[in-house]
Amino acid sequence: YILDPSCGVGSFLTELVRQLTPKVINKFGQKELGKWLENVSKYVLVGIDKSERMIKLAISNLAVSGLEKASLHSLNSLERNDKKSILTKLEDKVQLILTNPPFGAEFSGIALKDFNISTVWCSKPPSKIDSEILFMERYLDWLGEGGICVTVIPDSILTNKGLFADLRNGIRDKIQLNSVVSFPTE
Repeated sequence: YILDPSCGVGSFLTELVRQLTPKVINKFGQKELGKWLENVSKYVLVGIDKSERMIKLAISNLAVSGLEKASLHSLNSLERNDKKSILTKLEDKVQLILTNPPFGAEFSGIALKDFNISTVWCSKPPSKIDSEILFMERYLDWLGEGGICVTVIPDSILTNKGLFADLRNGIRDKIQLNSVVSFPTE
């Protein structure tokens, strides 16, 4: 699977298809492109967003790229309690996560009970946690062996103390950081 758990309007998934299309044509020919798009749409690409409106826009964007039956779901990617959800079915099966999670939303109370960052990894139990920290932990749930995660995150994940350091310590043995690319604030 290739997953964007915060897909918004589907930009990452659409761009991935746009980048791969000429390679598919070059390798298999124009005649096979339709079959490839259908298979990728049905069985490979998965987009999730909490907003129904964003999913509708993603459906339109992906349809323009030839993915008319895209696997898009209006769900909260941070939810862990729905055992029948696509989120649970993807655990340990995703080979590529391409995403830009929402920053700054705060979660507290019962919403944190199923996260290691609030129960196991933290040096001091937090009263609230920013969404980008929770998403970092969630990516580990979905990635299969050898899977790759490409995500836009704030510098705080890599540099700040406190809960951010707890997160880095908690995931240190589970990941291999290959690259960091910094963008200007603007």
